[in-house]
Amino acid sequence: MAPLRRGRQRVIGAESEAPLRAQVAAHLDATLVEHCARWAVVPGATVSPATMSRAIQRLGLPFKKSR
Repeated sequence: MAPLRRGRQRVIGAESEAPLRAQVAAHLDATLVEHCARWAVVPGATVSPATMSRAIQRLGLPFKKSR
C-alpha cells in the first residue's frame, strides 16, 4: 500500500522536472519572478515565486547569479 499524501498536489510536479531543468539551464541569471513569467508562457501554469523557489530547490539547482 502506498503512503497517503496529505495536502495539496504540487503545481510543478515530477512530470515537469525536465522542462524546469531546461528552463533554469537556459536562463542561469534569471530571477525567480522571471522564471515564473517564463513558466506561465511555456506550460500554461501560473506559479508564485515561492512555488518556483521550492521546485528549484527540490531539483537541487543553484540560485547563484553571476556578477
